[in-house]
Amino acid sequence: MSASPVPSAAAAASTSAAGAAQARSGSSSPVHKRARRDEADAPSGSAAATSAAPSAAAAPRTEPTKALAARKRGRAAQMAKFGVPPVEHDVRRLLGADVVARLEAEGRDWELRASGEVCDVRIETLGSGGDGLAKAPSGDWAIVVPHVLPGELVRVRWWSNERMWSKADLLEVLEPSEKRLPAPCPYFGQCGGCQYQMLSYDEQLAHKQLVVERAFANYSGLPAELLPRIGATLPSPQQLRYRTKLTPHFDLPRELRRGKGGRAPKGGMPSAGEVEQIARALPIGFDQVKGNGILDIEECIIATPTINEALPRIRQGVRDRIASYKNGATLLLRDSFVKNPAADGAAATEVVLDEAPAPAAPREELSEVITDHKAVVRERVGKIMFESPAGAFFQNNRSILPSLLSYVEAALRALPAFSSESQESRFLVDTYCGSGFFALSLAHLFSRVAGVELSAESIACATRNATLNSITNCEFLAGSAEAIFAKIKFPAERTTLIIDPPRRGCDDVFLTQLLRLRPRLVVYVSCNVHTQARDIGQILRGEPRYEVVSACGADLFPMTYHVEGVAVLQLRDEVPTPATDSAAVAP
Repeated sequence: MSASPVPSAAAAASTSAAGAAQARSGSSSPVHKRARRDEADAPSGSAAATSAAPSAAAAPRTEPTKALAARKRGRAAQMAKFGVPPVEHDVRRLLGADVVARLEAEGRDWELRASGEVCDVRIETLGSGGDGLAKAPSGDWAIVVPHVLPGELVRVRWWSNERMWSKADLLEVLEPSEKRLPAPCPYFGQCGGCQYQMLSYDEQLAHKQLVVERAFANYSGLPAELLPRIGATLPSPQQLRYRTKLTPHFDLPRELRRGKGGRAPKGGMPSAGEVEQIARALPIGFDQVKGNGILDIEECIIATPTINEALPRIRQGVRDRIASYKNGATLLLRDSFVKNPAADGAAATEVVLDEAPAPAAPREELSEVITDHKAVVRERVGKIMFESPAGAFFQNNRSILPSLLSYVEAALRALPAFSSESQESRFLVDTYCGSGFFALSLAHLFSRVAGVELSAESIACATRNATLNSITNCEFLAGSAEAIFAKIKFPAERTTLIIDPPRRGCDDVFLTQLLRLRPRLVVYVSCNVHTQARDIGQILRGEPRYEVVSACGADLFPMTYHVEGVAVLQLRDEVPTPATDSAAVAP
């Protein structure tokens, strides 16, 4: 399919005038309130900037030395927590080893570059964080630009320096790629929530497969011949209207901010009429790509129809009560299935018929929007119903979850170590189990299941969910996975271990305990493919020896740069492990 011509930045901005006109200061995202991302911050242009040619640029300004020192400290902190940032690997690949070595040898890898400079560059590649990368006119520096595609000639303005690269604002696409498509959302290019709406879905999936491959190459520490083959990315049945959680937010206008003890603002409180005017102009939405502003969002096309039905009413409720707020706030909208509409109506802000049910649940379901963090949210995946607090974690794309589970089950069944054993002889340990998603969904494959989670509240939810679904072979234990490992009494040679950790991945203590436990099979699911690759590399280099038998990405967040990693590992040692007592997990 050929791409339509790309409008200028001014034309693109005009399609979303309602959102652009109401941008105000603040910071936000469709996922949660946060600062601008380290790897994808630059905007998609403004009408005023579009006509600025390189020769007409404002005089570049030199970044203060203190700001550069702060960036070095920030990078050091990230290095200590996550290792080398993915964007730095992308930059090194773009510039080449010789240029990188020269910059480092000459002490120019942190060279102070002027910001505000406008130039035209050719995008050479798409990075792991969703941004395009180009070489600066000098050829020895990289420029990172959002919402662009390889091959495009673009006009950009540099605005911030990092190690061997600079962030830039996109001012205009001068020569668009044939792969560029019109974005379905009028806010795209201004809102920081999506990166790939201008790219076909097949291209998004292919790029995410490459991101997973790069993650293993960059972070696993494995030689090239031992890197796992990465399969095609699991597609999401729904690419739009899939997101079951939205967190728009707003900043309290300065005129309404009270001092300590509830003191009225300097100059007194505005009149009722002035408050009404302030409320009407209040932006409630997500991060702007450019700057630290909030972009007013009336509809989010990646959110479910249920959420978008409720959003206008919730936004108006904030404006009606704006004078009662002491500060800005982050709102919560969770799409939840209705168990009993008559009984549960009080918990919902809006109840509508879900227009886009997940493929695994073709029947129509009533759904509601929950706004109270402590209220119960219900999710159905296949035949399993899950209940958890609205503020707790649960995957936000229900349409792909059946496919994710099917992939894991098929990968396990393909292994003789699994398929040669009867269901009565198999055991499962689900670490970081949360409210029991994997443990309960896969319980039919195993004789006994043990779920482990640090949060006692999550364990209580998982236990209730087992009862709710009449699943009797699961037991859930609160505590760190490292401490619980010592209590596992399943025979290791017939045990499958599931790991689904937070973004930071697993620590050394956990991985040491895993290798000591020696489970026959390991399933590692992660929302951070880079820490996943690091951990799997450590497992593969350890003793006993494991091998990756299946690995791929899963597209839980279409239109964004995020990709979930899924890998299945098998113990290579053929020496039988002495059987242990196959009783349930010790209390």
